[in-house]
Amino acid sequence: MPISIKVKDPNTGELVDGKVVKVVKADEPFMYITLEDGYEITMRTSVVKVVRLIGQKDDQGNPKYSIDLSGTITIAPSS
Repeated sequence: MPISIKVKDPNTGELVDGKVVKVVKADEPFMYITLEDGYEITMRTSVVKVVRLIGQKDDQGNPKYSIDLSGTITIAPSS
């Protein structure tokens, strides 16, 4: 059963009711960016928590979510 919590609406900043939604699958690949100065940036974003905002819809009628993310970034010379 989902956990009910209060969360800030990302658009308005208003505190609203939400339910934590379990992530059942996530493909979180690395992104590699090679710079002209010989360095490479490696980035990866991971989903920490997803909360569905109860009774909230976007302009297209889809449910609204608040998503907590964690990022990893490294910068190193290109190999």
